[in-house]
Amino acid sequence: GLLPYYVANILSMNIMGVIYTMASVTPIYFMVGLESTTTRFFYFSLTLIGNQAIGNALGLAVGACSADIIEAQNLLVPILTPTMLFSGFVLPENQAPSYFHFLYKLSFFRTSITALAVTELHGLEFSDYSPNPFHLHIFKTGDQILRYMDIDPETNVVHQIGILFAWAALYTVLGYLIIKYFMTAKTS
Repeated sequence: GLLPYYVANILSMNIMGVIYTMASVTPIYFMVGLESTTTRFFYFSLTLIGNQAIGNALGLAVGACSADIIEAQNLLVPILTPTMLFSGFVLPENQAPSYFHFLYKLSFFRTSITALAVTELHGLEFSDYSPNPFHLHIFKTGDQILRYMDIDPETNVVHQIGILFAWAALYTVLGYLIIKYFMTAKTS
């Protein structure tokens, strides 16, 4: 049946995704010089793995209801564009009209950016800080950067990662329902 196939497919994709994610980000994480504590690396990795799980579920769902790769790409653009736009990185929430604020809560990219930014920046003190005579945004602490990004430095990263995995579970279930719908429509 469809359910065992879907579960096996999504599980295998996610397991391989964890392996690929860890193999690719581990050397980069340390080469770039991000905070090398075990906890921060663990949170960083979990955030990327959550995003990868969302991508797997979206990819299966979009692929199932597309005739070809071009149609799949055309479907992904209207799905991903709002989540990127309302991530807070492209258009900060405090600059958006108030009637769009609820969309920031619906963006898994915002959840990811918040988790990654707090993981890497909270509590950092920059030793090479010097006041800038040109009044550019130069920061002495990571918390100042987070506040500038409209992110609370005291945000609970574990909570954000939990939300991210809840998004992954939701997209996985929605992906199954979409595939089931299209399979039923094609056979009737």
